[in-house]
Amino acid sequence: MVKKLKKRTQQNLILSASIGFICLLILVLFSFMMPDVPVFQEGNASENVNTYEPQDDRPVVVIDPGHGGYDNGSSSENGVVEKELNLEISMNVRDLLEENGIHVVLTRDSDEVSWPDDNVEDLQARLDIAAAAQAQLMVSLHCNISEEDPENVKGSEIYVNLSQSDSLALAEAINAQLETLSPALVSRGVKTGQFHLLTYNTLPCVIVEMGFLSNADDVSYLTGENTQALLCHAIVDGIMSQIKADA
Repeated sequence: MVKKLKKRTQQNLILSASIGFICLLILVLFSFMMPDVPVFQEGNASENVNTYEPQDDRPVVVIDPGHGGYDNGSSSENGVVEKELNLEISMNVRDLLEENGIHVVLTRDSDEVSWPDDNVEDLQARLDIAAAAQAQLMVSLHCNISEEDPENVKGSEIYVNLSQSDSLALAEAINAQLETLSPALVSRGVKTGQFHLLTYNTLPCVIVEMGFLSNADDVSYLTGENTQALLCHAIVDGIMSQIKADA
């Protein structure tokens, strides 16, 4: 009886060791199959980015039209492509800011982007452009999308790293102006977001989701000539408010 018990114990130990070894092999195999973890660093004026040399005392603002090139972003049912709309609105915002005495650096001014078709290098390039611009702040313009409830989920929202007080002040300043567009374009307020542009930036930065391309009302507002102008003025008024507060 004792011999049988010892034999059974040995068998159980061998079985447990075999299972453990198999599990280890599976973990090793999956570690090779998993994609590399993206490595980001704070924005810096790398050799691939031209450093902006201020010609006067005008404040410098970076406007980042989200997506571009290989990355279309989201799109609406009637064919509005986010990267194109982001650029259109960003260039209008640039013109308004420059009318207010601000020097604007765009991360892109066309659909031809200077970085490779790679999400990590894309985001890092935008961070580097912002750092090289020696800017006072950065605003990244995007459009949102909802797959769960496109008919009812609508409006603008602003993402910010809540641990950065200067970025939070910028978000609140812009959101205060976006709230004046309601009810035609409702404001969903300021939200926290762990996005790389917000985490690794070296200057105050917010991401403005201007509306939902999955919602017909928002699409109409974002693309209408008069209503888009109201949106651009609201964004600019928010930026100018914060620049004056920092002066």
